[in-house]
Amino acid sequence: MNEEKATFIRNTLEALEEKRSGIKNIEKLAGKKIDRKFHLDLNDLTPSELDFEMGRRVSNLRENADPRVYLNLKPGRSRIKKIFMMIPFFFRIIFLKPVAIIRDFIFFNNAMIVRMRNSEARITELENKIYSSPDPAWPDTGTEEKGE
Repeated sequence: MNEEKATFIRNTLEALEEKRSGIKNIEKLAGKKIDRKFHLDLNDLTPSELDFEMGRRVSNLRENADPRVYLNLKPGRSRIKKIFMMIPFFFRIIFLKPVAIIRDFIFFNNAMIVRMRNSEARITELENKIYSSPDPAWPDTGTEEKGE
């Protein structure tokens, strides 16, 4: 009986390995070209992962904010060559840059909201711990008599 289970497991692993080797990239698995990045669930990230992703998006925002990075006009070129080199530059500025900037900005904004909510939850948790532990040095605000 154990030999049958071992053979079944071995055959299943071999079949899975064969399928995995046949699929080299995610586009082949999906059956079409994927034009955007995968969605990250921000609530599942640890604080350090969230900080890393936020830093990455801020650097992308800084890079995309300066359009001159893509402009490579050397002084020795003729005016016609410079004009033709400006066409892809303007195409990037008009069509590609705004999409990248908006995606990164929305992600960064959502990450800030998640970070703020996590901080508020942690502060509330710490306040509850402080107020639930009896400390004789602190006055008990709930049992003070009101001057009536």
